[in-house]
Amino acid sequence: MFHYGGKYDDCKSVYEKFIKTSKSKSAAKGWAEALYAGSVRKSGNPEEAAYLFSKVFASNPERRVQAYKNYYYTSSPLMGVLKYAKNNTDKTNIWAINGFGNVDADVESLEKVYHYNPKSLLNGSLLVREVNKLEKNLIENSDIAKIGYNYYFSDYGNGGKYKDSIRNLNLKHLNQIKDFSIKMAAEKKYPQPALGTLTAAYLLWMENKDAMALNYLSTLNADKLPERLHDQYRIIDLLIKSKNIKKGNPFNENDLLPALKWLDEKRFEENKEQPKNQNYSYDWIGNGNSRFTITTRNFYQQILAPAYLKMGDTAKAALAMVKGDLKYKTVTDNSLFKNMSYQTTSFWQKYLSPKSMQNLANLKNTAPSNNVTSLLSKALNQLKNDDFYELYGTTYL
Repeated sequence: MFHYGGKYDDCKSVYEKFIKTSKSKSAAKGWAEALYAGSVRKSGNPEEAAYLFSKVFASNPERRVQAYKNYYYTSSPLMGVLKYAKNNTDKTNIWAINGFGNVDADVESLEKVYHYNPKSLLNGSLLVREVNKLEKNLIENSDIAKIGYNYYFSDYGNGGKYKDSIRNLNLKHLNQIKDFSIKMAAEKKYPQPALGTLTAAYLLWMENKDAMALNYLSTLNADKLPERLHDQYRIIDLLIKSKNIKKGNPFNENDLLPALKWLDEKRFEENKEQPKNQNYSYDWIGNGNSRFTITTRNFYQQILAPAYLKMGDTAKAALAMVKGDLKYKTVTDNSLFKNMSYQTTSFWQKYLSPKSMQNLANLKNTAPSNNVTSLLSKALNQLKNDDFYELYGTTYL
């Protein structure tokens, strides 16, 4: 109340006398420390206040966002805040906050945090932040994977030299982050060193060095990784295979089976609460909770279906389109067309002939097996036979 009343000296006095020496780790103590830091700032010492906010940032997750904002409200220079640091933990927190707040490439903050506390989870967060910057600067986000090296880089400016200089700066940043990732993985000081290996593989994919990326992935056992790292492993593996397929290179479809089964698990899980409210005016507008659903659709419909079509297998291409649309493990209305997006309906109308429908019927009636063909056929078998054979007859007409 002293703080909110503008009596900052009284606020500091109460904190120093009754709270500072308490060994409690309660949320109340963290709140009190944040108020004390605010009073220190109002009393004319913004650098010390920033230091105190960095301590709240580290110790109290429930106040972390506000402490982060308050740190920057002090407008304190990094070196001015660091002079109050009492140990490596303090330095770790201060460098981390500055790294999170830097929108430009920032290898220094990452290396400093790792130097002072290689076991801190802040290392992983900062590493991902730097990768996000590279994604923004180097990858066009309109497709799941690009075909050639030149497609990865945004068109900066109109002048060739300016464009090349920006590209080179971003590639330099990429290689610095890649080197850091490899070091993190090799030294095994960070609690999840596999994050370093996965990051290196992902950055190599961004560089269009797919063979090297696969080599890094091959050093990991995907099934033994924590869930989030396992998910990242699968995504990187899919990105590499997607690019290979889009280039028109030969591929073994059954090599995709583990990844496709994993995609099913992930999208069905994120949609498991929705089956009772399925809306069959088919809507593909995604949100932050449907990223695996959208990734699955993109892979089947933008990568696999065109590949099958190019191979002359229209039936499998049609199956891939349907498989990409099935968001739910249990379909409440198994109408064929109510479970198709506009894109799939258009594909079927354009490409399906009596011959391709016959091939679809053959695939539909194939005995279940542990392969991609069976996975695709199962999707069609979830939907009404009557609808399918009515369409079959219509193609003859």
